[in-house]
Amino acid sequence: MISNSPLLNRTLAGVLIPFGLLVAFLLFQMSGLVNQQKKQLINELKHTLHHVDNELKFHLGVTTQMAQILSGHDTIITALSENQGHLLYQWGKQIISAGLATRVSFVNASGIVLARGHQEFRFNDRYKQAALLDNIRSSAAGLSYLFFDDGIWLFRAAVPVFQYDIVYKGMILVEKEISVSFLDDTALMFGLTPVRLEKAPPLKNKSPAPDGGVLFASAGTALMDEKGNSPFNLVISKDASDQMARIQRLNRLLITLTMGMALTAVVVIFLAVRFSLKPVRIMHHYLDRFRDGSLTLPELMTRLTPLTTQKDELGLISDSFIKTLAQIKNYQENLEEQVR
Repeated sequence: MISNSPLLNRTLAGVLIPFGLLVAFLLFQMSGLVNQQKKQLINELKHTLHHVDNELKFHLGVTTQMAQILSGHDTIITALSENQGHLLYQWGKQIISAGLATRVSFVNASGIVLARGHQEFRFNDRYKQAALLDNIRSSAAGLSYLFFDDGIWLFRAAVPVFQYDIVYKGMILVEKEISVSFLDDTALMFGLTPVRLEKAPPLKNKSPAPDGGVLFASAGTALMDEKGNSPFNLVISKDASDQMARIQRLNRLLITLTMGMALTAVVVIFLAVRFSLKPVRIMHHYLDRFRDGSLTLPELMTRLTPLTTQKDELGLISDSFIKTLAQIKNYQENLEEQVR
């Protein structure tokens, strides 16, 4: 109960309950706005994840194209046919020196490594991945995939070499390291914090979630391994602390303004209703004095007469009440004269 006046309490309750519901609705809407902004940021990060994945596939395509160009060169086809390891080594070395690849290997039809452009004195050993050799022998287009070796991420392209498009002469293996600078440049390009690859099963049905001010997005990359699987995760994150801080500040500001408006409205309504009911309190006070005998009827009428000047319902009530008192006074005077 706010005051001793039931009328005042009912009036305030009738105003404050709808106003309180309105405030609760506004707070709910603001909370929804914050969540919507978070979802929008996460959706943008998912979209960026798609672009980063495409960037990786583009560079894998460049590596594959380099291997295909080498496989179609007549000099290399002849060198593979005649086991000219030294010549193949020079080719591989020039490609690596030009920064086009990290490793270049030439394997003949028997599975013997004739040359490695990155290792001059390691050759004439058998290539250990027999399954890859079998796949390349039966594949006209070759394979290109993401490869993890000794803590290094590599784009790997393995293409077959055919003479006269029929006779299998061997395989060319071109590998390009995914350098830290490449990942850093990619992060800078898309405004990300880090971009990293993880050797793990794909994260299926996992939604990116905010962690403080940092948003993460993780998904199995579309890049495959030599078996056609996708056991790698592409993980990106973006520091959205500034955006989240702005949203939180806006949220706090709106809550503060809403609560301030609510408190101000309560005070204003309370004072307005209390001021409006002041004549009723005055009337009640003088009636109590009249009932106690401390005021005579003429004095009561004199005290209540100023209330009739109000141009509202209370003024009308006061005027009717004064007229009623006047009739009572006349009746009382007539009764006294009859008694005399």
